[in-house]
Amino acid sequence: VSLYIVVRGAILGVSLFTVIRMLLNVLFDTALSMIPIAGQFADFFWKANLRNMDLIDRSFQEPVRTRRASLAFLLFVGISGLAISASLIYSLYRIVRWVFV
Repeated sequence: VSLYIVVRGAILGVSLFTVIRMLLNVLFDTALSMIPIAGQFADFFWKANLRNMDLIDRSFQEPVRTRRASLAFLLFVGISGLAISASLIYSLYRIVRWVFV
């Protein structure tokens, strides 16, 4: 059902940034659902399908604002991901150097 909503949004013509944001909502919801017990509570509060339907509605009511908000969200997620990746790589480098040098 979740991917159907994303595909319908793409067919209806929401921006690419909004479609990617919708996919991230589904991915995040799926990842949270995999956590035992805590995933059940997360499912109760994080409703990816409702969020995605809201994004589709807002895309038609305020297309420019929704596209900009989606782009800002994607930039934030991307920069955060790069920062976390760089931190993990540096930490791994320091551990390997500490163990073998």
